[in-house]
Amino acid sequence: MRASWVPGALGAFGWLLAAALGGSLADHPAAGGEPPRDTPPSLALSSGRSVTVLSMAPLVSPDGWTGLVLVYQTALPLDDAPALRGEADQIWQRFVLDVVQSHYDKALIVAQAQAASGAAAPATAQFRFTAQGDGWCTAESAERIKAGLDAAFVRDFVARFDRLVDQRDGWAAALYLAPDWRGTATITERGKLVRSVLDRSQFVAAVLVADQQIEDYRHRREISAIAVDPDGRSARIESRETETFRRGVDRIRSDGRSIDVLKLIDDHVQLIESSDEAINSVD
Repeated sequence: MRASWVPGALGAFGWLLAAALGGSLADHPAAGGEPPRDTPPSLALSSGRSVTVLSMAPLVSPDGWTGLVLVYQTALPLDDAPALRGEADQIWQRFVLDVVQSHYDKALIVAQAQAASGAAAPATAQFRFTAQGDGWCTAESAERIKAGLDAAFVRDFVARFDRLVDQRDGWAAALYLAPDWRGTATITERGKLVRSVLDRSQFVAAVLVADQQIEDYRHRREISAIAVDPDGRSARIESRETETFRRGVDRIRSDGRSIDVLKLIDDHVQLIESSDEAINSVD
């Protein structure tokens, strides 16, 4: 990532770390609160769009696991996997509180297309989520698991993660951080150098705080190098990142270089470490 523990978070949000340290996922309510429970409710997403929730209920799968399932209607084409994944992640940002309160360790979000004329049943796409340590992870497609990582997927993954952070969807972005992930940032501001470290829980806390205390935020990433291991199980990403934002009366520009390492673990892909060095200019 960059001088941020996340794309656009450590360098720019370094000032948040003191408040975030010691936080845990259980200490902070999910941003946006619970999804509506009426059927069919309109669920507002962080992107500004909304979707219709058709149902939310427990389900026992044919494989024997029990979990909470949310079915919603999408206007997106079901063959547009990146767009659907982005939509499902934004729904997870709202849905996660219901899942945690249900005490299930598995969940499913099902995107349902509008039924075509004469069709017996509408087509669907599914996104699986599994409890993992103090958080959750989400499965990639069977095709991706079989193929492994490549440069194109890595770029899409980074863009997916950046978008969630930029939208302040911290709970959804945390899906893509391994339980032992660490983000290290070395930030210079007003001549003072500060080195900070975040774990996954502190990352979520910091994003929630930033949503309330950072204004006019803009983030840009330029990936300069991607190195995928020959077995396709891990990749190293080098980037140049720029953030601008307003913090109180100060306007900040943060310029940094970041390194992120991601790994294909079982059926999911997650970042396992991130580091960043940045210089913050204050106006």
